[in-house]
Amino acid sequence: MNRLSVRWTGVLLTLLGLFSPSSSHAATLDEHLAFLQPLIGTQWVGGFVGEAAPDLEITLRFEEILDGRAVRYTRDVPAASFSAETLFYWSSEGRTVRFLNLNNNGITGEGVVEFVDGQIVITGTSYRPEGNVEFTTLLEMDADGTLRDIFTGTQDGESVPGHAQEFGAR
Repeated sequence: MNRLSVRWTGVLLTLLGLFSPSSSHAATLDEHLAFLQPLIGTQWVGGFVGEAAPDLEITLRFEEILDGRAVRYTRDVPAASFSAETLFYWSSEGRTVRFLNLNNNGITGEGVVEFVDGQIVITGTSYRPEGNVEFTTLLEMDADGTLRDIFTGTQDGESVPGHAQEFGAR
């Protein structure tokens, strides 16, 4: 079985587990995922910031799943007909928090997640039809409760358009 088949088999098994009856409640969040706790159970609403930023409302949700062994992070942009799901989980094999991402445009992603200097640092690869993008997303919450999302990436060694977004709890 090639690497891509193994990856997709793992993704499918993970998704099947999400919809099993026993996964509908969470016990205690895995200690390795504790840095995500401040985001869980809140609906975050916001959008792009900066000059020439598109005027789109984006909703984020974080929830414990699989009895606290994973966190599901959803991103919805109704006006753009866009939705994505990311699963954060502890990989005992890799001894790190990892993520899998899928969106309705057929783009997938995977990588690692760390908590560094008060920021959630998501580093990985986005598998796109036009070519893979290596990226970093920084999630940071200010003292006033504003959640910031800063995305930067490269493709074939060249910088790709990034974004800055801000969200408030609702």
